[in-house]
Amino acid sequence: DQIRAQEALRDSESRFRSVVENSLSGIYVIQDGKVAYVNPRLVGMLGYAEPEDLLGHDPWESVHPEDREMAKNELWLRRHHDAAQRHFSFRAVRGDGATIWLEALDAHIMYQGREANLGNVVDISQRKSAEEALRQSEEQYRLLVDNAQDAIYILQDGVFVFANPEVERLTGYTQEELLSLDFR
Repeated sequence: DQIRAQEALRDSESRFRSVVENSLSGIYVIQDGKVAYVNPRLVGMLGYAEPEDLLGHDPWESVHPEDREMAKNELWLRRHHDAAQRHFSFRAVRGDGATIWLEALDAHIMYQGREANLGNVVDISQRKSAEEALRQSEEQYRLLVDNAQDAIYILQDGVFVFANPEVERLTGYTQEELLSLDFR
């Protein structure tokens, strides 16, 4: 029975390791202030060749200096406020010095008999770039519309939902007054 139990445990550990090693997300374990485990996906995200390039190192070395305090606070909150998980985004610095955006879901676990943090990480750099491009586009649109010499407005179901400053100038109504008018 003991031999079968040991074999079952080895099989279970082997399946678990296979799932973790082949995960689409980066996985880490931080214990005693050091990186105790990283899967190949996270090694690649961070621009390293081998897990050994990160193992035993201070995990904060890979976090962008401007985001370190926030990330540390997130892990502290997880550990000390007994939340099931902490979900947060931060910038990381790759081995080649490039900055990427990561989103992490962190959980407090027991690892090899001691407390640790287990995290799942995905690279959200493309999403952050798209959000920034959208923000810039909206800012340019706003500047164009707000400074246009033509009256630009949106009237939806008989109610103003938008009016640029030129509409205010031409009508003599303030933005608030225009938005309160109802033509239904």
